[in-house]
Amino acid sequence: MKKVLIPIIITAIVVCFTIVTILLINSNNSNNSNNSNNNSETNKKTKLVYVNGYSMEPSLKDGEIVRYKIDSDINRFDIIVFKDQNNNVLIKRVYALPHETIKVNNEKIYINGEEIKDIYGKGKFGIDFEYTVEADSYYVMGDNREISLDSRYFGAVKKEKINGVVLGDSNE
Repeated sequence: MKKVLIPIIITAIVVCFTIVTILLINSNNSNNSNNSNNNSETNKKTKLVYVNGYSMEPSLKDGEIVRYKIDSDINRFDIIVFKDQNNNVLIKRVYALPHETIKVNNEKIYINGEEIKDIYGKGKFGIDFEYTVEADSYYVMGDNREISLDSRYFGAVKKEKINGVVLGDSNE
């Protein structure tokens, strides 16, 4: 019985430590953003989010914790954190911006008729499609095309549902 409990106790301690660390980091970020002596770059609020699933592999791994910036400008290829229609937190990459038309034909991506180089996606789309993005919305897809539930299924993401932009890669 003791041999069975030891791994469970160790796992519980690690999980608790991780949660406390995340809370402390987020608490420090809040305190830092209220400090008037900080420069404008430090004042930008950030939070942490847990990557749950494989839809963003190979860029982000299941179980990874990433930092994202709140109230950030959103650009093509940024990875964003947002809430879906059921208030689940999702992480996906931006492909099309407001008022743009995204088209996939023969596994190639076109924005407003011009082919873009997709260095992030893995796997096949499996279908051809075309979608025009509404004002204040963004068309997002997971990097792991074959398993990602993204704008191909639920449409563009409204700006009001976006929590922030993940830091790292070229997003910092």
